[in-house]
Amino acid sequence: MNEQKPVSLNEEDVKLIKSVCDEKLLQAVRAVFFGLATQEDRELVRGAFKGNKLKDIFSQRFLPTITRETPIGQIQDTWLGAESMVFDKAPTTIQQAISYKNAAIRMTRQALTLLDNPDGPAPDIGYDPTTIIDELGIGLLSRNMFVRHIESQLSYLKLIAMQVEETPAQKIVRTSKSSSK
Repeated sequence: MNEQKPVSLNEEDVKLIKSVCDEKLLQAVRAVFFGLATQEDRELVRGAFKGNKLKDIFSQRFLPTITRETPIGQIQDTWLGAESMVFDKAPTTIQQAISYKNAAIRMTRQALTLLDNPDGPAPDIGYDPTTIIDELGIGLLSRNMFVRHIESQLSYLKLIAMQVEETPAQKIVRTSKSSSK
């Protein structure tokens, strides 16, 4: 899931992210997704994702899908890139790769439902190898892929939210410096 290039955002999406997504909200989203949320976290998520486009932006970032409107050269989807995990591999490796990626996608889909209902059940990120028989390690691999994917997407959104806007005067100074070289 996180081996893909980032899904591009338009100017309107960036403005919304900057106006809503601060560190506190992103930490609350992570807490909700990982089943670690307090009531304050759930209320913050409920308020932030009610009645605006933010949920759509998060959904497309976390589980990109192919749409008719996607600009040429920017198609993304959760299964693109998976061929490198299975091409010319042993059957058990193929089974392992497809199974753990599929499980991580299901966990992400479940987490995204929590943006509408933060009181719902979160994906289980606990892992105890002594209580389950999992010869291919699918539970561990899917759990780790899910956790890394959530963290990387939230980090990306944080970078967007924290970007400082360049003023017109700063742009003139920057462009004049680069053109004089």
